[in-house]
Amino acid sequence: TRDPAVNTTAESGGYRFRFATENNEPLQVGKATLVQINVADADAKDFRELEPVMGAFAHMVGFPADSASVMHVHPMGKEPTLVTERGGPELSFHVVPEKAGFNKFFLQTQIGGEAVFVAFGQNVQPAAAKAAAPAAASGYTCPMHPEIVSERPASCPKCGMKLVEKA
Repeated sequence: TRDPAVNTTAESGGYRFRFATENNEPLQVGKATLVQINVADADAKDFRELEPVMGAFAHMVGFPADSASVMHVHPMGKEPTLVTERGGPELSFHVVPEKAGFNKFFLQTQIGGEAVFVAFGQNVQPAAAKAAAPAAASGYTCPMHPEIVSERPASCPKCGMKLVEKA
């Protein structure tokens, strides 16, 4: 559903999912933000039985209101290599929104062999105004791997994230 309501909790199949950002900071265009999803069961206990789905314990996609772009991220950390591995209750994602305004994030997990989908609505703030930077500071870097730098837009060879402009 494309309901434009902002929400940080969602339920599906008796499981509760909570969306939070590091230090409760708002999402902002071009700024890498750590998004944490917590999964609990019907008794509000941490759920640790997320199953691998397409090579990860979850997939999250985000769409701005105009649906003109899509962001697809996987949880940070070790990816499952065996179908018997389990994950949860915390899933951490590095999110770098591209458009301000309302964005809808859809999370896909798998529990008991069944796909479970939940949605979170979030308002993304416009990019912060930048002060003029010296020429030496220009360029692009990976939010996860600051040692990766480029003079032009690119993707990080280590994690695949889009490089962001240096501040």
